[in-house]
Parts: sequence; structure tokens; C-alpha cells
Amino acid sequence: LEKILGKTYGLMIFQESVSKILNEVGGIPLKDCEDVRKAISKKKIDKIIKHKEKFIENGQKTLGWSREKVESLFEDIESWSGYGFNKSHSVAYTYVSMRLLYLKSHYPIEFFAATLSCEKTIDKIKQYKRDATSFGRTIEVLPVDINNSKKDFHIDGERIYYGIADLKGIGDEVTERIVAGQPYRNFQDFL
Repeated sequence: LEKILGKTYGLMIFQESVSKILNEVGGIPLKDCEDVRKAISKKKIDKIIKHKEKFIENGQKTLGWSREKVESLFEDIESWSGYGFNKSHSVAYTYVSMRLLYLKSHYPIEFFAATLSCEKTIDKIKQYKRDATSFGRTIEVLPVDINNSKKDFHIDGERIYYGIADLKGIGDEVTERIVAGQPYRNFQDFL
């Protein structure tokens, strides 16, 4: 198993590792490994059972282990199914995460304004607002201001204003008219 799991310090992390173990240890043909992996992920017992016994028999021969130890390895594969992912996805997620962390560290106001603008779920917006206000330096996230808010979340110095479009019931046309008329001297001017 070391040649398969050596780079991940003995941990089954990637789908590719599981497929290799199924093939090289269990003697399951490569063309069937993906089906077995999917069956394990979806807990399709009937499809798992038919390959499990073959895996255990071949695994005993391949590894020179007892039946119990090979069964334990198969159980590890089964429990892995809820946590593993494709190796190429891990590279993409790492790349995106690294870029987001860079932007958050070096351009926090812009990062939070963009993140807030992309989110539509109220609970997530509240969470990002809390993150912004508790982040390293104080970033104020202020409610809609008739003279300072724009269509979406807007940066003004060290502050972020909620977007007018975030108000329930206000469409794009009304929002554009409000923004076009800024600044307003008073409520009558706004009306």
C-alpha cells in the first residue's frame, strides 16, 4: 500500500488511490473500479457485496494479511467514501483557496465587498458581514444609505455600504433611478 498511499502519508484521500487499491490489492479490474467506488459512495450494498469477497480473497494473497486485516482495509475504504474526492479537484480547490486568501489578506475591503455582492442568501450575507467587521482591521458594513449606496455593495473608504438592490421589492429600474439622482439634499428632494 505504500506505493499507492505514500504521498498522502498512508491516508486514503483521493478517489484515484481507492481505485488503485481496489485494483492492485483486490484484483478488481480497472474497468469495474469506478463502479465499485461509486457504489461505496452511494451505499449500494448489493453492488459492493459482489466485489467485497473478491477483494478480501485477493487481498490476502497480495498483501499476505489475515482475512480480518483485509476486511478491516475494505471497511476503511467504505468509511472513506463520505470524505474522499477527485485528485484534480483538490488542485483546483487549493488554487482557488490560495488566491482567495491572498485577496482577503491584501485587499480585504475589496474582497468582502465582492463576496457580499455575489451572495444572495441572507444568512450567508450576515455571516460575511460578521467576518468583515471582525477581520484584522475594522471594516464597517453599513446599511443602505440613500446618498452613499449604489446598486450592489459599495466601498467608500474603509466602509462597505449595502446595495440598494438588496432592499426587498426594489427592482433594477428603480435602483438605477435612485442612484442616478444621488446625492439628495433631503427627503423631499428624494421623493
